[in-house]
Amino acid sequence: MTNIKYALRQLMLRRTFSITVIVLLAVGIGAGAAMYSLLNQVILERLPVHNPDELVAVKAPGLKPGTAVAGLALRQGPDPLFSYPMFRDIEAEQRSLSAFTGIAGHYDFIANMAYKSAATYENGVLVSGNYFDVLEVKPLLGRLIGAQDDASIGEGFVAVLSYAYWRDHLGSDPSAVGKTLVVNAQVFTIIGVVPEDFDGVVRGYDPAIYVPLTQRWVMQPEQPRNDTNRQAYWVYLFGRLAHGATREQAEAQLSGLYRSILANTEAPMLQGVSDQQRKQYLDGRIVLEAGGRGQAYTAFTASNPLTIALGVTVLVLLIVCGNVANLLLARGVSRSGEMAIRAALGANRRTLVGQLLCESALLAAIGGALSVPVALGILRIVSTQFPRVVTGGLSSAAGSGVIVFAAGTALVAVVLFGLVPALSTGRADPASVIKEQSRQSPGGRGIARFRSVLATAQISLSLVLLVLAGLFTRSLANLAGGDRGIKIDSVVGVTVSPVLNGIKGQDLEALYDRMREQFTAIPGVQSVASVPFPIFVDLVISTDVTIVGSGKDTPDGSANLDPMVSLDFFKTLSIPLLAGRDFTDADARGNSNVVVVNESFVRKFHLGPNAIGKMLRLAGRYVPKDPVEIIGVVGDALHTAVRGDIAPQIYTTRPRGDMSFSSRAHYVRSNADPNALADLIRRAMQSINPTLAATITPVTQIVQNRTSSERLMSLLSASFAGLATVLAAIGLYGVLAFNVAERKRELGLRLALGASPRRLRVLVLREVGMMATIGALVGLPAALIGGRLAQTQLYGISGFDPRVVVSSVVVLAVVLKIATYLPARRASSVAPMEALRYE
Repeated sequence: MTNIKYALRQLMLRRTFSITVIVLLAVGIGAGAAMYSLLNQVILERLPVHNPDELVAVKAPGLKPGTAVAGLALRQGPDPLFSYPMFRDIEAEQRSLSAFTGIAGHYDFIANMAYKSAATYENGVLVSGNYFDVLEVKPLLGRLIGAQDDASIGEGFVAVLSYAYWRDHLGSDPSAVGKTLVVNAQVFTIIGVVPEDFDGVVRGYDPAIYVPLTQRWVMQPEQPRNDTNRQAYWVYLFGRLAHGATREQAEAQLSGLYRSILANTEAPMLQGVSDQQRKQYLDGRIVLEAGGRGQAYTAFTASNPLTIALGVTVLVLLIVCGNVANLLLARGVSRSGEMAIRAALGANRRTLVGQLLCESALLAAIGGALSVPVALGILRIVSTQFPRVVTGGLSSAAGSGVIVFAAGTALVAVVLFGLVPALSTGRADPASVIKEQSRQSPGGRGIARFRSVLATAQISLSLVLLVLAGLFTRSLANLAGGDRGIKIDSVVGVTVSPVLNGIKGQDLEALYDRMREQFTAIPGVQSVASVPFPIFVDLVISTDVTIVGSGKDTPDGSANLDPMVSLDFFKTLSIPLLAGRDFTDADARGNSNVVVVNESFVRKFHLGPNAIGKMLRLAGRYVPKDPVEIIGVVGDALHTAVRGDIAPQIYTTRPRGDMSFSSRAHYVRSNADPNALADLIRRAMQSINPTLAATITPVTQIVQNRTSSERLMSLLSASFAGLATVLAAIGLYGVLAFNVAERKRELGLRLALGASPRRLRVLVLREVGMMATIGALVGLPAALIGGRLAQTQLYGISGFDPRVVVSSVVVLAVVLKIATYLPARRASSVAPMEALRYE
């Protein structure tokens, strides 16, 4: 207690020093705590269910003849997908599997929901009757979906709401159970509300509603009914292991059941496959993956952007600790007399070191406590400025993770910045003080070298951060300003799902015609077009292509398919028509066997200048069954995603009355401000159909949302690199100022013996050059390693870009030059008589 009181008095006596150290620690620890919290919530955190580590995700790699339709939330290929009949067979036999307590199924869908107000787009999940039982989730209100609700196809019009939807749209009404709401034009009865922290088993998807799995074809009327089709794969499975069961045991049991169903039930129905394919099909197996973090989660890898962000903040924290250690060493110089006198009066070294460590611990404790609001502030900025696609539903509220990280980091910081200064200052020699000898620091040249090492390390770390900041900034610039072959500055997107509202046939065509007319009538609008898939959503359909007359029976290759685009699609997105013609109204009304292709398609299939008129045969869903004719060639355009290479592309037109897709994205080009245009479109939609939910967003905003990860990394790396560079400059200045003060007598003697001021400046600058050279030699390889780890997050730039490296070195050199100006000037202006006089 005495040490704490004395430490508090020392901190009050040196307020400027104390405030500086505390602020540095608060910023460094707070930034690290914020990034750890972000990493934890998005990647590391377990599902908020009982014993989440008992959950497993079920996959079935291998041959799957037929169709595989992945959901919006889990586009992971066919491995995690099962047919509906296969799931029901496994569900019926799961009691025989002792390694499991249950196996459940689910599938996501878009829900057009309305409760006493205008409709809104929400995420929904179709769940099996044992979904909540397997997760061991208890209702906040009412009851959850059970086996009785999931018994027959098309029955069970009951719904469980998320806490957020219940709060926002029902006002947290405790009597909500028993009330009804409209979901995709169907009336559902609310039977319960899930707990606040439960958002399903897909991280970041955040469903608003859960309905029975048997409602799939009611919720998605555009999908063909395939409840008896064993070659239509779309159901996702997960299970819970029995207590004490291993994943290997569970895999063996479920694989045995799976192969038995394949051999006894599905093999006799298998057609159109070779003997080898039949054998491969019957050899199917089950693979179980850890499900504690969800059915799909972001992998914790060194190249993950959040891992890189945490690494960047750790580098900043190391620089902060180095700076604080230098400050404490400097303070030790000023207190060497005090320590020596206390030693002369009987205080042993253990007592002196303990006292100094107590002061360091107190600084760390205060800095750690203040780092919590700093961390929350950073989290609030991240959660408000970047969409949920990055933050995964991030909450900026204080969590135990932030506090634990801050406390642990503060403890480590005590060791990093407090131990060496305490030990060095505790070695004060009473005789040196009593004899009033030179202002030699405790520890002599050893401490001076240690301070130089700290400054050199700060230079190295700053160079790493500057290079990373340059890479992420250039990558973001490439994403934001890269040539995608389209112009989006004056385009607004409008996505609607009228099929989910029960609108079909002539009413559907009348709605689309009215939307086109109303949008075109808005002043300044130049063109309007639509397409089933919104642009920049990373949703791609592939089709096998055979060139008719090529003499080959097998497909010549594959291409991406953009099915059922409307008239003026290319005009609206400013994609140039290079040859042939565009789609016409006659194509949509009568001849749908025509296609437009892009330049990459022409190159891949070696069509040359004679592409127009070529006949193609396409294989897959959403394509004409008869051969199609190429009527036009357009320029390459990247509109399926914000990043990546431009692939061979085929565009087909939409026949009137087609209901293959429940949603349609409309794009409106205008010479007006996009935000003002969005408001006008919103009013138009209210007059067209006020109950039809519509997502209205400027396309530039869509690109910003899709590049949020890059923008976050650019902001964080640039901010921390700037902070680190300033701290490195301060640290270097402190080392030089300290060294000049220590060598005052030597410098005065050199001047007295005829050395010029310029020579003394060179003497100081040589020391800086040595530290900067060593720092660069260490920092550059580390920066290259960092760039290599960040390579997967970069666009249009490699992890080693000479321009970024050179500019980073130049920036650091300029900053260091500025930091050395005052110490070098002071060294050259020492008065010889003053320097040689005894103090």
